[in-house]
Amino acid sequence: MEFGRGLLTCSLSLTKEINIANTHLEPWLRNRELRMGQLELEHKLLKSLEMPSMLVGDFNLHSPESDNIDRTYFIELWEALKDPTEENYTWLGPPDGDPIYSKLDFTLLSKEGVYKPVFIS
Repeated sequence: MEFGRGLLTCSLSLTKEINIANTHLEPWLRNRELRMGQLELEHKLLKSLEMPSMLVGDFNLHSPESDNIDRTYFIELWEALKDPTEENYTWLGPPDGDPIYSKLDFTLLSKEGVYKPVFIS
């Protein structure tokens, strides 16, 4: 079952233009290949814009799928800025099952450009 997920983008002109994209990738383990294809397509699109970009949303990535985030291009803001004593998960699993402790939600910032991460909570 596919949900026909999309990608919403906007460009803001602050002191310097930045493109912000919000995504919600396909859920469930059985959609892994589709989800990886969506992530790869989004990475290619944002890199092609030749401006700083943020990619945020529910990636539905299960370990080790998050290894497919292009960390040569993006900084994952929670990983970069969180208190080291805080947990690194955004989902505990289904309410009727055992805890899974997955990080499904991400906030990525391209490394190029004038925007630098400062704070996250």
